[in-house]
Amino acid sequence: MWKKKGIIIISFLVTLNITAQKFKKDVYLDSLAKKIQFKYKELSFREGSLDAIKKIANYIKKNGNYYSVESNTSNEGKTKNNRILTDKRAEMVKKLLIKLGINPLKINSIGFGKDSPIGVHINPEENRRIEFTIIDKEKMKFLKEVKK
Repeated sequence: MWKKKGIIIISFLVTLNITAQKFKKDVYLDSLAKKIQFKYKELSFREGSLDAIKKIANYIKKNGNYYSVESNTSNEGKTKNNRILTDKRAEMVKKLLIKLGINPLKINSIGFGKDSPIGVHINPEENRRIEFTIIDKEKMKFLKEVKK
């Protein structure tokens, strides 16, 4: 069922021509998100990731924004496996943030697999990343409804 819902969400974003590049970015949050790294083909964090997530939670608590936690992989491996892995990674980060006190209504998660590379000549580890995108309250409501 989630596979269909994930496709609906991505289709919605594409249909409205709302890509990650068009959402607002937060430079400080982006710098912290770069410190969240995963081991290759695993849900295990690399060293330093949990500290970054704690700092992100504290930062998000201090502002009124709504966020989408977005996970990406390198172009290595099968597309389907990468999509599943990124969904799980994004959801894992979201759950940790909720445990650290973030309101579940203010955060969403989605995995993009290998569909959004930073660049062709980038180190594969840099494409295995988490990003945070600020989204408005109405888009958040829609995304929460679609995921149900």
